[in-house]
This record gives sequence, C-alpha cells and structure tokens, in this order.
Amino acid sequence: MNERRKPQRRSAQDAQSDTRAALLRAARSCVAEHGLAGTTSRMIATTAGANLASITYYFGGKDELMGAALFGELSARVEPVLDLLEDGEQSAATRLAYAVQRLLVDFEAARGDLPVFLHALMESAAPGAFGQQGRRLLASLQERLAAVLADLNGRGLIASWVDPDPMAALIIATAQGAALHAHLHPDGPPLADLAAQLSMLLLSAATPTAFQPHNVASADPA
Repeated sequence: MNERRKPQRRSAQDAQSDTRAALLRAARSCVAEHGLAGTTSRMIATTAGANLASITYYFGGKDELMGAALFGELSARVEPVLDLLEDGEQSAATRLAYAVQRLLVDFEAARGDLPVFLHALMESAAPGAFGQQGRRLLASLQERLAAVLADLNGRGLIASWVDPDPMAALIIATAQGAALHAHLHPDGPPLADLAAQLSMLLLSAATPTAFQPHNVASADPA
C-alpha cells in the first residue's frame, strides 16, 4: 500500500514545484508588461493559471513573491560571477576582468529583461519586504566584491591606491549604469563592448604579479 502512494507524493511535489515556478515567471512577465506599480496579485495568479491563495501559500505574500522573482533572477546571474572572482585557478587580473565582462554580457543576452531588473533595483530603496530583499542582494554583492579586492590588494596584486569598498561600489554602480544606458540607448554600443573597455580599465590597476596564474595561494612569508 505504501508502494502505491510514493508516486502520488512525487507527483504532488512536482505539481507544487511547477506552480511555484509558474508564479515566478508570471510575476516577471506582469512587471515587464505593466510595471511594478501596475502588477497585482490577481494579475499574477491569473497569468500563472494558479489560485490567488497560492501566492500566500508559496511565498507568504506579494512582496515576497516579487522579491523572489526579480532579485532571485538577479542573484542567479550575479552568483556565478562572484564564484569566478573567488576561483584561484585563474590569475587575479584574469578573474577581475573576466568577471565584469561575464556580468555585462549576461545582461546583454537578457536585454529584454533589463527594464524589469532596473525597476527592481530602483524599488530597493523602498520600505517593506521587497525593498529589503533588494538591499540584501546589493549589500552581499558589494561585500563579496570588496573582500576579493581587499585580498588582492593585501597581496600586492592590484595597485595600492585601490580602496576595496569604494572600488567595489564603483564597479557595481558602473554595471548598473551600463545596463540603464543599454536600455535607454538600444542602438548604442553593445554591453559586451562596454564590458571590454571597463575590463581594460581594471587591468590597468593590476600589478605584474596579478597576471601570474595560481597566485591565490601566496607563499609563506617566513
């Protein structure tokens, strides 16, 4: 009897996962079409083909759903870039330059979603659960990026004038500005070209040692 129930439990779990994913997709779709202010819970549920109560069931409320849909997507794009920065298999210069390129090229590929992401970032300043998720994501991004820069600075792999916290904030602000520029000027230079230029600027701050591979494991000073 227990053997017969196992497939039913898996099926129910799959259905729940499908409903949750459908709500996330619907939230992004509604924001893209109607903006954040014009998107309602009922609109999202209808687009997802789900019950209105499912938003509360899966996410706790509309703000939490919107945060997961928008900032979760942003986080999914940013996390691999941060992992790349912390990967000791490549030289410091390569990691820093390629990470910036990777982030902007990914946004170039998702150009259609840029208005949604930009709306989400703007709303990060607002109170409530939605804004809190945005601020957490940006704070985490800056903290991890600053930690990488501080490590590189401490080992003499980037110029001593690089101040990790402001430089991390500047890199993030530049990426945000590049994304906004691409949205406002769709016929302008591709984000990949902007990324290449920014990478060259970052490379100019690297010391010769930064171009040596496997330099994360520094020698024992003793």
